[in-house]
Amino acid sequence: GVGGDATGIVLGGVGAGVGGELRGIAVSAGGVGVGGSARGVKVAGIGIGAGGDMTGVQVAGVGMGAGGTLRWVSVAGVGIGAGRIEGLAAAAAVGAQETSGIVLAPAYFRIVDGGEARGVNLSAWNDVRGTQRGLAVGLFNYARVLDGVQVGLLNYAGNKPRGTRLLPLLNYARDR
Repeated sequence: GVGGDATGIVLGGVGAGVGGELRGIAVSAGGVGVGGSARGVKVAGIGIGAGGDMTGVQVAGVGMGAGGTLRWVSVAGVGIGAGRIEGLAAAAAVGAQETSGIVLAPAYFRIVDGGEARGVNLSAWNDVRGTQRGLAVGLFNYARVLDGVQVGLLNYAGNKPRGTRLLPLLNYARDR
């Protein structure tokens, strides 16, 4: 563990922790935790967390979360959560206030109330409680506001006229 900032390589068997900012590589069989922001490569057998932004490549066996923005490539076995996600995020479930890029979440993808998803979302259930801009592919796609295309068994766009909000196979809308 490091009480302040760390630059270089941080290795830990059970855990690796940095109280401040991390710039470099952090690897742990258990978890990697950073009090501030983390830039570089982070790999953990169980989980990765940062109080600020995480930029670079993040790979966790179970889950990861950031208090700020996850940027570039983030992959976890079970879940990913952040205020904002930019780039590629892949996990069984992914949630954020905003996304920009590609989200691969085989089980569940969620954007919280008033948030925005930009790009491509592939999930069994795409649950966008804000604005969906781009393409959503899933079994059930839900968007309060759709500005793009939904492809799935059932597709709901709250900003369309009654009778066309819930459609099978394909739904399309422009947010004016």
